[in-house]
Amino acid sequence: MALTNNTTLKSAISDWLNRSDLTTQIVDFIALAETRIARELKTDDLVTTGVITADAANKDLPAGYFGLVALKIDGYNNPLDYMPPDSFLARKATGTVGKPIAFTIIDNDIYFAPVPDTSQAMTLTYIKKPDIATDTTNLVLTRHPDLYLFGALAEAADFLGDDVNYAKYNNKFMIALES
Repeated sequence: MALTNNTTLKSAISDWLNRSDLTTQIVDFIALAETRIARELKTDDLVTTGVITADAANKDLPAGYFGLVALKIDGYNNPLDYMPPDSFLARKATGTVGKPIAFTIIDNDIYFAPVPDTSQAMTLTYIKKPDIATDTTNLVLTRHPDLYLFGALAEAADFLGDDVNYAKYNNKFMIALES
């Protein structure tokens, strides 16, 4: 069976486990594997871009945001400077407006300094967490189906308290990740 989408992946996991009673949990195993993939996979397969309009002190991060690569005002070559939240809050002058030169991320928001005085189109390049439950398929599943399969199987083995299979599938996941 080819692992090409959410349905074929769930079916393969069920087959490999030789269990038909874990249908609900398989969704969780895949979601946990996706979080691990987003955290550990170091390729461009998870990098995406989106356009945001900075017209206030802060904006919501896009759905699926998992990590920052860069933020640039469209038409300018240099990215905005990222500042850790504590430094940003300590240095930010309240009431200051102008073209943003720095930003931070707090919770699910991007904050700009200074606050934009005019609407600014920006390109956000970021790591997007895969979500085949919503997207059905993605580049990671297409290019690295073994990461999904072995990651989910390791989570299943952990759930079942099966230390032998956890070690086996986790090892297969790590080999696939490193290659």
